[in-house]
Amino acid sequence: MIQAHIPHYHQYRCLRSDPLGCQEPAAKEQTRCQHCYFPATLPEGGQLFGKQGQYQIGQSLGQRGIGRLYQGIRLSSEEPVIIQEYLLPEKYFSA
Repeated sequence: MIQAHIPHYHQYRCLRSDPLGCQEPAAKEQTRCQHCYFPATLPEGGQLFGKQGQYQIGQSLGQRGIGRLYQGIRLSSEEPVIIQEYLLPEKYFSA
């Protein structure tokens, strides 16, 4: 028996039926999609603090598994990195 593919985060009412792949944050200051309230993509040029330093977010590379990938730069060494964002939306996951 072949099982139908059930997309991740199917609880969200995404217009594209793929909230993880959504590429339309309505405005830079918004952190959620204005339609389904799924977390928006990280802003290009924004900064993150990680275990190994501070990073600048670059262009979105799409999704992999249940997360998103971005080009990035480790600011301390100007080294290019790949940033993987794992999404655990508050709507369905507790702290």
